[in-house]
Amino acid sequence: MMRSEMMLSALPPARTWMRMPAVLPCALFGSSSMQSFSALRLHPIVHTVSRITQEARAAVYLVGGAVRDALSGIGRAHDFDFALFDGFDGLVAAFARSVRGKVIPWDVDQQRVVFRQGGSRITADFSRMNQTDIIFDLQQRDFTVNAMALALHEPGTCLIDPLGGQADLDARCLRMCSKQAFEADPLRMLRAFRLARQLSCVIEPLTLASIHRNSALIVHSARERVKRELFAILHAPEREASLRALFDTGLLAQLLPDIAVIEGVQQSAPHEHTLFEHSLRTAGFLDEALRITQSCCSDLQAQSDEYLNQSLEEGVTMMSLLCFAALLHDIGKPECASEQAGRIHFYGHERSGARIIRGMARSVGLGRKAQSVLAVLVEQHMRILHMSLLESVSERAKARFVRDCGPAAVGACLLAIADSLATGSGPEYRDSSRRVRDIAADLCARILATSDLQETAPLLTGADVMDALQSGQGPQVGRILKQAARLERNGTLHDREGALAWLRSQRPTD
Repeated sequence: MMRSEMMLSALPPARTWMRMPAVLPCALFGSSSMQSFSALRLHPIVHTVSRITQEARAAVYLVGGAVRDALSGIGRAHDFDFALFDGFDGLVAAFARSVRGKVIPWDVDQQRVVFRQGGSRITADFSRMNQTDIIFDLQQRDFTVNAMALALHEPGTCLIDPLGGQADLDARCLRMCSKQAFEADPLRMLRAFRLARQLSCVIEPLTLASIHRNSALIVHSARERVKRELFAILHAPEREASLRALFDTGLLAQLLPDIAVIEGVQQSAPHEHTLFEHSLRTAGFLDEALRITQSCCSDLQAQSDEYLNQSLEEGVTMMSLLCFAALLHDIGKPECASEQAGRIHFYGHERSGARIIRGMARSVGLGRKAQSVLAVLVEQHMRILHMSLLESVSERAKARFVRDCGPAAVGACLLAIADSLATGSGPEYRDSSRRVRDIAADLCARILATSDLQETAPLLTGADVMDALQSGQGPQVGRILKQAARLERNGTLHDREGALAWLRSQRPTD
């Protein structure tokens, strides 16, 4: 039996969407859950909402993730969801004033209050119930593990659980609340994969089949919401498995239609896989690349974690962006493919890829900073491999790499290692792969330690070129400087004396 089949066989059987016993008395819970629920009621945010609604004699329910995480024993105190019926606008405004927060209206029935408390960013989401019945409201939600509630306006800690969310949570099963769940909000399909990783759950077979059936609907979701969910998935562990699942359900093709060009593309040795398979494996090897670099500089783990967890824009970390780059680092290969003597080559694919990925980044809503980092990661992903082919790598070449990569330098090192690990394991490639890992790990350690890899000036300046050519400013000067920079990167030019000698050879002859 395959692992995926074993995982599915361990799930509770599929069930029809019938109303189960909705309110479970507190006596059914263990002492830890009881304590978590009690602590949840006493949380300052929950207590404030409860006080305001009691003063207004309104019913309010704490729903979703906070209740789910209390049952799981996960300590999360920065994300709250409340459902209420009477006095919606006034109660939200009163809460925002109480916590000195900002109200962000999603639509007429949903509002978010954002504020800071104890140095942390807190969000409180409020939704207006379309019916006075909380059971009906919970049945319209995304997944059963999120369809549980606590009534804050009533004493006690009874759990309202009409769809068996607690049982699914205990079984580590992610199940849609209804057959219409994804039609009502297609973004829930992406959320399924994020929650599956976050909660260590398996997506129930009928739910997975429904995602596959409805995958085309994801294009109707707001781009900003899609971006947040997608990059949350890419930040989490087991990225290769998540990307494969997104591909198998059709979601990946809907989100990144340009990725179709790398499917089925063959590659010559030392590559052992098709281009698409290699790309998935590269994303999967990022964690191993991180382990390799951290084993070389264990005292710098905090710095590497800080680097990868840094936020480049709302919902996008360096780690998630690096995974996006790993998946698409060879996106330029198909348009650069050529064949010579029975071997397939992709000369210049890194430059083509940098151009293509900028467009793909814009299509998923990434800002200019993230676009620039992605372009650098893709354009520079071959640099360390080229260094590994040299007899020796000069300090100047390493410093130039760091300067050219800028803030993406550590990410480029990790991508180079992951790329080499995903390429092949044959003896003809083993030494080169080991050398890539050694150079990249050393560079990572020195960059994170802010050591002696200082930025260096170019070997040649515009003035040097104009003097040698006896000309003024013009496009030819820029072309020669770019050519000199390429020769320095690949190790042909090592020092200023050699660069000047090369420059003299570029003079036009009579």
